[in-house]
Amino acid sequence: MTGAGGWPRPSCARPDRSARHAGQRRYPAHGQAAAEFIHQADGEFVFPIKENRQALFDALDALPWREVPVAHTATDRGHGRITTRTIQVLPAPEDLPFPHAGQVS
Repeated sequence: MTGAGGWPRPSCARPDRSARHAGQRRYPAHGQAAAEFIHQADGEFVFPIKENRQALFDALDALPWREVPVAHTATDRGHGRITTRTIQVLPAPEDLPFPHAGQVS
């Protein structure tokens, strides 16, 4: 099942709400807590990592991206611009400071 842009939709079971306290957030908002929640629900996730997560960004930036073949390329035209996006995929390093990641791209 895919969502917008052909990305896979996260598939996760709904939590048991009977044990929740009033006003408590049902789902984690982002990051490591969300990854843990989705993993426990046997789901899959895709998270963008930006430079504001410095340790994680640096760990991914240090990977040998120049040696990784391009798996897919897409070129879009719009708003007076031409944008080319590429996807490269590697297995997640075991020492990656993010839980339950299987691949990085």
